Amino acid sequence: MSKRKISSYFTSTSDNSKHFIPDQPKQVEKEQPVIPLLIEPNKESNTIVTSNSSNYTDIGQVVSSIEFIKFTILERNNKPSEDFVFPFSLHNKKGKEEKRYLRLNHFQKFSWLEYSKNENGLFCKTCVLFLTTTMGGAHKTEQLNRLVTKPLNLYSKLLGKDGALEIHNSTHYHKKAAQCAIDFKITYLNPNREVINMLDSQRKKEVAENRARIRPIIETIIFLGRQNIALRGHRDDGKVSFDEFPIDNVDNDKSVINEGNFKQLLKYRVASGDHVLKNHLETSTARATYISGFTQNEIINCCSKVILDKICSEAKEAKQFSVIFDGTTDISNISQ
Repeated sequence: MSKRKISSYFTSTSDNSKHFIPDQPKQVEKEQPVIPLLIEPNKESNTIVTSNSSNYTDIGQVVSSIEFIKFTILERNNKPSEDFVFPFSLHNKKGKEEKRYLRLNHFQKFSWLEYSKNENGLFCKTCVLFLTTTMGGAHKTEQLNRLVTKPLNLYSKLLGKDGALEIHNSTHYHKKAAQCAIDFKITYLNPNREVINMLDSQRKKEVAENRARIRPIIETIIFLGRQNIALRGHRDDGKVSFDEFPIDNVDNDKSVINEGNFKQLLKYRVASGDHVLKNHLETSTARATYISGFTQNEIINCCSKVILDKICSEAKEAKQFSVIFDGTTDISNISQ
């Protein structure tokens, strides 16, 4: 446990600590296209309720990085609607022009396949959404075109070993994008499993543990202050000694050293079952126990500041208030 200043455990709640942000000059924004309304997905049932979600955004012109939009595109049905007219491409075979049609079974076999009406061609939605670069190949020097940055609109050979869709499905960059899509859906539906949230949970746990460590020390100092009991004498430097209490040493010739009111109270808390305090005092280094005279003074100063702020706050809220004080004189009757 590293050494921290005690004052870092106290935060100001005054309104004066809030940041003031001046009004910024208004800027003329470019007109944005109107997007149909979608309803946020139900993460418990893993379903989406949308208004015309298939036309929500065209896969050939996706530019948004909003998680909800990504999730909606991933989960929506990739199969064309019933009134969709399947396009065809013309090919010259043995001097004869033939038509090759896009078919429904193409979409049924590859769930990542979507047709872009704006670009008049096919795209891989996982690659469009999750590829971090448009360069591929062994040395990342080849520009990725069809199904990624440009539409596939030649339908002569899509299936089979050498088919365009089969080749794309087996590429390394597509497999990587598909895994990213799986991971994205898992973290989207279960935010607690996201790395940043897990790290934040761990930090909150450490903060709670640190506060639990120092709480009994602060409570002991406050107790001594309220009872007008001196905190320490001349034998309270160093670690707390967890020797048996005098009541257990009746028949022991070993003398018992009084370590001062503060440390004796800490030992009493440990003997009463404060395992958090005991673990803190036994495992912390000598510079991180927060029981030194310097740290005690820091805590006392923090307490005095809290008390003073409270008194000042009540005085400001009251319309009238009075102050009662007393004095003392020395042997010659001179006021001190």
